[in-house]
Amino acid sequence: MGRKLELLSALAAILWGFWILNPAWDTFPTSLAFRMMARIASEEIWGEAVLLLGLAQLVVILRFGKRTRRVFAFISIFTWVTISTFFFIGNFSSTAGPIYSVIAMIATLAYIELGSH
Repeated sequence: MGRKLELLSALAAILWGFWILNPAWDTFPTSLAFRMMARIASEEIWGEAVLLLGLAQLVVILRFGKRTRRVFAFISIFTWVTISTFFFIGNFSSTAGPIYSVIAMIATLAYIELGSH
């Protein structure tokens, strides 16, 4: 089950990164949470960082051992907890906070499973 959870986390990061980087629209002006995130880094930096995390995690899942996979699961947890926190603070009634929290939980379960063997 671990690789499936890791894969879900990686694919979520890849999709999120591509979505943020889509040149057809500017995502960050659409919500207070994104505007708060922009104080730390630009929309492009966030999109590139999360996209690269997902792509790197995909490579790690396919080519590396559990120790490296566990490191990337931890980085994924941190990333999704950070993003979900911005959405909880920026707009508590938005569905984004809970959804990003679920992705963080998926990464957490992968991290736990990788450490249990």
